Amino acid sequence: MSSPERLMNVGRLKEAEQKAKTLAIKIHGLRETLRTHTDRHRPVESIDTEVLAVTLKDLVEAKTEFEVVTDQIRALKEDLGEA
Repeated sequence: MSSPERLMNVGRLKEAEQKAKTLAIKIHGLRETLRTHTDRHRPVESIDTEVLAVTLKDLVEAKTEFEVVTDQIRALKEDLGEA
């Protein structure tokens, strides 16, 4: 791998790692939101299913994107000989 190509891949790797960290924080927050809204001590009447549905949809999307990014990280590390 040429030096410019390697530098480009190192840059891509750093960007992907940052994105993975951001997504992990988002996923953690969404999970906590779900936990808060599904507290077993809350009255059933107070369960906001709309909030739960939107939060779960966001969680699924973020988790899917996280998996794509972690696959990219794995491939870039392999290309850079860091795997």
